[in-house]
Amino acid sequence: MIPSLSEFDGKTQYLFVQPDGRILSAVGGKGLKKNSIIFDEIPDQKLKKDITGEHASVIYCKVDGEERVLVLRPFKRNGWFVCELATGSFIDSEVEKYFAPFKKVFINIILALIVFLALTVGASLLMRKWYRNDQKQLKSKAETDLLTGLLNKISTEQTIQDYLNTIDEEELGMFVLFDIDNFKNINDSMGHAFGDEVLVAVGKELTSMYRTSDIIGRLGGDEFAVFLKDIPNDSVRLHMAETTLKFFQNFKVGEYTKYSVTASIGAAMFPKDGKSFEELYKAADKAVYKSKHNGRNRFEFYDGE
Repeated sequence: MIPSLSEFDGKTQYLFVQPDGRILSAVGGKGLKKNSIIFDEIPDQKLKKDITGEHASVIYCKVDGEERVLVLRPFKRNGWFVCELATGSFIDSEVEKYFAPFKKVFINIILALIVFLALTVGASLLMRKWYRNDQKQLKSKAETDLLTGLLNKISTEQTIQDYLNTIDEEELGMFVLFDIDNFKNINDSMGHAFGDEVLVAVGKELTSMYRTSDIIGRLGGDEFAVFLKDIPNDSVRLHMAETTLKFFQNFKVGEYTKYSVTASIGAAMFPKDGKSFEELYKAADKAVYKSKHNGRNRFEFYDGE
C-alpha cells in the first residue's frame, strides 16, 4: 500500500529497515534488495548513527552510481525505520517546486528594484539637465545686455581679458571702441524710445558685420566695443577700419523717417598699444576723443599720443 499512497514519484523505493541495517522489505522503484544490509550498500557513518536514533534524518548517497536521497523515519516499533530512497533528480524538482513561488517573488523584487533604480537615475539625469539649462540661462542673462542682446559691460571686459590671457604677443588683435555721435540730441529730439531703437539697430548690425569669433559688447549708454581676433598685418587692419567706417556713413534708423546715425570710432592694437583690456580701452578711448575732436563720423587709430 505504501507506494500507492506515497506522494513521491514511481522511481522512489520504500524500505523497512531493522536497527542492525537489515532490509526487511523493499518495494517501489529500483534500488536496494530485501534481506541485504543497508550499511553495505550505503557505507556512510552518518547512516549508522542516525538509524539507531529516534528522529528522522536525510542521507545523500549513491546507489548503483546514481545520486539518491535516503529519508529515514523511525517507525516507533521494534526499532524499525521506514525509509524512502528517492532519486536526486526528483528531489531537485521538488525543491524547485517548493522555491518557485519565492523565486518568482524574488525576481519581481529584483525587477522592481531595477525599474526603481532606472527611474531614479533617469530622474536624476533629467534634474541635472534642467539644472544645467537653468544655470546656462541664468549665466546668459547675467552676461547679456538686455536691450541689445550683446555682452554687457562686465562680460565684455571679462571675455576679452580671458582671451588675452590665453594668447601670446605674436597673435595680433584690434580693439575697436564706438561712440554714437550726438546721442543725447537723438534722445532729446526723437525720444528715448527711438534712442533705444538706435542702440538695438547698432548692436544687430555690429553682429552681422564682424565674424562670429570676434567679441562684441555694449559697455553702457551709447558705447560699444569689439575685439577683432587674428589681425595679421596692416592691410587687414586698414580693411576692417574702412569697412566699419563705410557702414556708419550709410547707416540709417527708423521705419518711416530714416535717421542717419554716425559714430566716432577709435581703435588700439594688441599688443602694441596694450596687453590688457584696461590698457586697450584707454588707448582706444583716446582715439575716440581724437575722432570727435576732428569732426566726428571718423575712424582713428591710437598713435601713442
